[in-house]
Amino acid sequence: MNNGVSKEQIRQLAEKWMQGTLSEEERAIFESWYNHNKEADIQWPGDGTEKELQDRMYDRISATFRADENRGGTVMMRRWWRMAAAAVLVLLVGTFAWLVISPRGPQPAVATQRPQASEKLTGFIRHITLPDGTHVVLQANSRLDYPEKFIGNAREVILSGEAYFDVAEDKQKPFIIYTGRIRTTVLGTAFNIRAMPDDKKITVSVTHGRVKVEDDRKLVAVLTPNQQVTYQPVTTAVLKDTVNAISLVTDWTKREMIFEGQSFEEVATLLGRRYGVEIRFKKEGLKKCTIKAFFDGTETLEKVLDVLCIISNANHSMPDEHTVLLDGEGCGG
Repeated sequence: MNNGVSKEQIRQLAEKWMQGTLSEEERAIFESWYNHNKEADIQWPGDGTEKELQDRMYDRISATFRADENRGGTVMMRRWWRMAAAAVLVLLVGTFAWLVISPRGPQPAVATQRPQASEKLTGFIRHITLPDGTHVVLQANSRLDYPEKFIGNAREVILSGEAYFDVAEDKQKPFIIYTGRIRTTVLGTAFNIRAMPDDKKITVSVTHGRVKVEDDRKLVAVLTPNQQVTYQPVTTAVLKDTVNAISLVTDWTKREMIFEGQSFEEVATLLGRRYGVEIRFKKEGLKKCTIKAFFDGTETLEKVLDVLCIISNANHSMPDEHTVLLDGEGCGG
């Protein structure tokens, strides 16, 4: 190995690079190794591993580039990232396959694949159920990238904007949210993250459970219920507060979920959009029922429908995951 660095050391540095935990000294060693090792005879493993690694490398390079820009990095470093991004992608994907995958078997699939459903930003709040059963309330004009299925040793997603997470418990697979330089890790809990693209800070507020918040260099905070941390990426300043987290969360999640006399048909249209389903009425009379109800906006669709059906003397069923059928005697029955 050139530059006095062993294959095992490079393997470890490659792993840390993927996780965003390289120190300045380690990063210098890794970049020096890269600059002197352009050639590599890589044999790709099968099963789509190359594509998964390319996706992850691309996101990691983009995040590092944005972090350098936010930190006001030198002109030389910013120029280096612009000129070398494509080369680094090709080399490091190959390097990771050679150093990490080949000797140790296939690695977990990466949660940076971007399903079509999360591609388009929308002007309204959405409720999303992830493949592991985690419930997410996604703020308007926000984006959450996640895979069709969580495989491997972690459940990883990428958030741009604001979201409330009610994470399904899995002690074997931590749930990790990437928001710029911040990585938030949980096993099963509920919390809110605000990291709007045009904002200069990232805020994490915990309603229940325990959350670990880190940047690419250090542990930022460990939060328990009604604790909040605000992190400024440019200065790395950290402010930890005690707050009423539930109130902070529902200030925005309950938007459009307070019904004060709307017809059941109007409510169903709003819920269909928010939860990504089509709601159909078997009886026309049900549509005209008046709905007076209040929700926090963090509830599942099933819980909301249970309440609405009690109010309107109706019942609901789901023949498939995208369709809701409403039936019953209705408010006049």
